[in-house]
Amino acid sequence: MSTTPTYDEALRFMSDATLYQRIDLSGPWQGWKLRGQYLVSPDRERIMMRELIGLLIHYHTKFRHSKQPNSQHFAASNVIAFVPAAIKQIRVKKKTA
Repeated sequence: MSTTPTYDEALRFMSDATLYQRIDLSGPWQGWKLRGQYLVSPDRERIMMRELIGLLIHYHTKFRHSKQPNSQHFAASNVIAFVPAAIKQIRVKKKTA
């Protein structure tokens, strides 16, 4: 797709994203894809959404004691800064479900 997509290109992209849940990622995620409930690596390995959430919760609980972003644990584990907020949202959704 070009930098300014045509109407048909935009329509195709939106149908892939919403109807078929197919999104190709770019930038640092070049080669990775979202396919429905799966994050697919460039090597075609699939990670289910619930497994990824489990990994995020695991890392959050493992490194919870480190509140400072410059801590060795955060640098060594490459923990994403938005993980605590994502976990809160997941727990709220589970309580309401």
